[in-house]
Amino acid sequence: MSVRDTAKKMTKRRLKQYTEGRLGVIIDGTGHNFAKIKSEKKKMEHMGYDCYMVAVNTSLDVAKSRNQTRKRALPEDILEKSWSDVQNNLGKFQSLFRSNFKIIDNSKFLSAKAAQSKFKKIMGDGVDSFVSKPVKNPIGKTWIKNQKKLVKNKKRFS
Repeated sequence: MSVRDTAKKMTKRRLKQYTEGRLGVIIDGTGHNFAKIKSEKKKMEHMGYDCYMVAVNTSLDVAKSRNQTRKRALPEDILEKSWSDVQNNLGKFQSLFRSNFKIIDNSKFLSAKAAQSKFKKIMGDGVDSFVSKPVKNPIGKTWIKNQKKLVKNKKRFS
C-alpha cells in the first residue's frame, strides 16, 4: 500500500471519529468535482453540521507555475482541466453555500509571513465569525439538546 493510500485511509478514519463526536472539521479538496462536494455537504448536514466553504482561487498561470515546483506535479492537461472545472463550479458553490461561501484570491506569490497574515485575515473575516455562532441546523440543535440531557442525567446519577 502506498503512503498516499495509507494517509487517505487514516484521514477517512479520523473524519469518522470526529463526526461521530460532532467535532468541527475542515475538509480540504480541489473543488473540481461539484457533485462530490455537494454530496459531502448534504451528508454533513444530515449529521447536524452547519457548513461553510472557502474557495481558494488562483489564475491558471500561477497554478501552472506552482504545479511545477511540487514533488507530485500533475500533467499539464489534467491541471488545466481541473482548474477549468473549479472555475466553472464557483457559481454553483456560491448557490449551494449561499452566505456561507467565500472566495479567496491566492494568485500573488507571498512570503511565508505575508501568507500567514493573509490567512489570519481570512479566518477573522468569515470563518471565525461562522464557527463562533450557535448551530443553526435543526438536527445539530437536537443533538446538542440531547447531549446536554445526557450530561445532566449523568451528573444526577453519579
